[in-house]
Amino acid sequence: MQLNIDHLLDIEFIGFDEQALLICSKDSQSIDVWRCFDWTLYKQYWFDEPFEQCSFFSESQSAIIKVTFRTGIIQYLWVGFWRENLNVPITIKFKFLATLEVKLGDQSIFLNNETDIYYCEGQSYLRFYYFQRPKRIQLKRIQNLPPLNRIVYRCEKNKSLIWLTNESIVIFHSCENHFIIPGVYHYLQICDNDERLFICCLDKNTLRIDIFEWTFNNMIHMYRQLARIQLDQTVSHFTCYFDKDWGIIVNCALENGQLRKYNATIMTYLPVKFATLQENSSLREQIDYFEIQNDFIVTFDQVKCDVNLLTYSNRLSFVMHLRVSNAISQFAINSSYLLVFDCKNRLSIYSICSTPILLFETTEFYNESIKIHSLASSFLIVDGDKQQIFQINTDHPLALRTITHLKIQCHSLLSTVVPKRAKLFILSDDNSTLTIWDSNTRIIKYLPTLINKSTQINKIYSLSTTIVFHDNRQRIYLWYIDNGNQIITFDHDRLEKEGNCLTLIDPNGNKLFVVHDINKSSYGDIRLEISLDTFCLTEDGKYLFGICQKESLLFMYRIDDRKCLEKIFIDNLSPLLKVSNDCLILLRNNELLLISIIDQDASTLKRNSDGPSKKCILFENEEWLDCHKDEPWIMTSFACTSKKS
Repeated sequence: MQLNIDHLLDIEFIGFDEQALLICSKDSQSIDVWRCFDWTLYKQYWFDEPFEQCSFFSESQSAIIKVTFRTGIIQYLWVGFWRENLNVPITIKFKFLATLEVKLGDQSIFLNNETDIYYCEGQSYLRFYYFQRPKRIQLKRIQNLPPLNRIVYRCEKNKSLIWLTNESIVIFHSCENHFIIPGVYHYLQICDNDERLFICCLDKNTLRIDIFEWTFNNMIHMYRQLARIQLDQTVSHFTCYFDKDWGIIVNCALENGQLRKYNATIMTYLPVKFATLQENSSLREQIDYFEIQNDFIVTFDQVKCDVNLLTYSNRLSFVMHLRVSNAISQFAINSSYLLVFDCKNRLSIYSICSTPILLFETTEFYNESIKIHSLASSFLIVDGDKQQIFQINTDHPLALRTITHLKIQCHSLLSTVVPKRAKLFILSDDNSTLTIWDSNTRIIKYLPTLINKSTQINKIYSLSTTIVFHDNRQRIYLWYIDNGNQIITFDHDRLEKEGNCLTLIDPNGNKLFVVHDINKSSYGDIRLEISLDTFCLTEDGKYLFGICQKESLLFMYRIDDRKCLEKIFIDNLSPLLKVSNDCLILLRNNELLLISIIDQDASTLKRNSDGPSKKCILFENEEWLDCHKDEPWIMTSFACTSKKS
């Protein structure tokens, strides 16, 4: 079957399991009924003259057909489908209903299977045409209505009409009363889920989508607002979907061609409000990267010349801003000092205060040959070319001192510190030896690693009891500090480490492999709903957080039982994520967000405040659509008294 889409007037599936298709086209003077499964023509209803408009109103096994001829005359037909049993072919019957000699308005819309309503844009009345009644009672006029829009929507569920005015939504019920929902909107969509009715409205000026539920109880109309989505870009089209399990889903097509999906239920009932920091003018530069070091958040711009320091105890607090002339390649922080090493080989130390003061400077080192660490009150510098360790002790007048000469080659600068043990670890270039310098005893040791010399180690990390080596084949080696003769190997992709916990992601991205207690060799898997771009452990290794940037979702998992505790939508979420024991820091729209973990046993996330903790409503309801059930109703003054309602 081939149709000219430009000539198609209306099309409708109808009949048993929608196996038939009603087609009305300018190409012929007939209504055609096609059988869907083999595309054969069932039946045709012919007219004596061409028609220019056609519309259907279907109800399971029957439909009302309205045809407007070029002469202006309108005819109404009924078509029915039935069969006695499955072994008997479907019977199709057409029946003439009525002829309307004069069109009653510019526009029309079916209200139900016996009523067609005519109207004109801007007028304040509707004209009812009851085409299945005797002629003397076929016409009726309803006046004193809000001005009609050119587009009027029909709600199939309870045979109502809805249209927009300049300042409200108008709902005209089949009981012939109406009520309004105040608000300026430009587009709307009517949806239903079981017996519930919903209206989704877009205000394109404020880029806002409001979602309402409407019902009538004891013959009184009521409505309530369930959710609001604030957009950041202009929308050309949108559609809403109401799912019992997932709540309210809104799909938007932006004017730039981008498609977005929002979960309005998650956005309405997020168990967290964010402490953001945008007040200080020093923080208005682009944040390209940030990390946590020694109780400070450190942010950098894209060229790494602007540095901001913040604290995050209870709230985000600005500490200092530093602008340097050359890009920063390395930095380190202790409680009172910031060390930066720039791309021009200048090492500088500044006081941490609102107006940073330069206290020390040297150009003795080269970028490619040193690695900088902070350990207790000292800055340690490993120089691979000179095979030396240098120290700047900030408890004394700032000066550069040589600690020791190294007996190993370490041009690869693979080094790490374990702050709780006050030790520095350096791997030799041939992987055979691990150098350990104890800052408390000031003793240096050289221990074998048992790693094959042909292995190319490219990263080194530290846990409280273990040193982690990562090679170029994505293999992980665990070297136990207290028992250097034992080493364990894992084959995985990315990793995250904290405390005694190590988390690795498999190459397919759908599973996290968790070593949740290295000392006890306790293992387990976290099955992921979707692939994570970033994941991070709390300092105590109890919880793991992950970000899926594509879906803009934040996940929280408990390590002990590997259960997903939270799943939160945060619009325009960056993959950057840092976590301490009691909070996590995120980046969204160039804003830092501080989220507190206020009750680790209950695993709830909440904004920093003095108010009582509140459990997330999303996890109190098995069906997320029920999250909206407690929103208050607004009673209207219109009651349905008609028997027809």
